[in-house]
Amino acid sequence: MTDEERAWEIIQMRHENEDNGLPRNDVDYEERTDIIAALAAVRAEEREACAKVADDICEGVNGYDPCGVQIAVAIRARGNQ
Repeated sequence: MTDEERAWEIIQMRHENEDNGLPRNDVDYEERTDIIAALAAVRAEEREACAKVADDICEGVNGYDPCGVQIAVAIRARGNQ
């Protein structure tokens, strides 16, 4: 699911919960853009948290584990795709 689709799904769920009767597409562009930005920020935080776990594992195995470093680098690189 794309961020665009997720944003519309979130907006639709909110409208259903508010029971305000607005159609799904009757949403301010800025609101949708804000939701997409928030989704991207959450993903970035999750990636960094996972990379940090790999970093911590690297330090825990005889002081350095090159495999863990490669895993952390790969996780962080996904944010640049």
